[in-house]
Amino acid sequence: MLELPRTIYYETKQQGPLLGIPAGFLAGFGLGLMRTVVGAYELLTFPIALPDEYKPILTPDFPFEQGRTRVSPALIERPKEATHP
Repeated sequence: MLELPRTIYYETKQQGPLLGIPAGFLAGFGLGLMRTVVGAYELLTFPIALPDEYKPILTPDFPFEQGRTRVSPALIERPKEATHP
C-alpha cells in the first residue's frame, strides 16, 4: 500500500501531474505486488544460507524508507552467453 503514494509522488515530481499520477499509480501498484511476492519468497527461503554475491532484490528494504524503489539488476539482467574461443 505504501508504494502507491510514494511512486505517484516521485513520478509526479519527475513528469508532472498529468503523466505522473496515472504512471505513478500503475507503477506503484506493480511495485506493491512485487514487494508482496518478494516478501513471500524471502519468508520461504530465509532458512537457506545466502551465497556470497547475494544482493537484496528490492531497495530500499522497507517501503517507508526514502528513495525510489529499485529492482536488483541481478534479477532483471539477461544471462551472459558463453563465448566460444
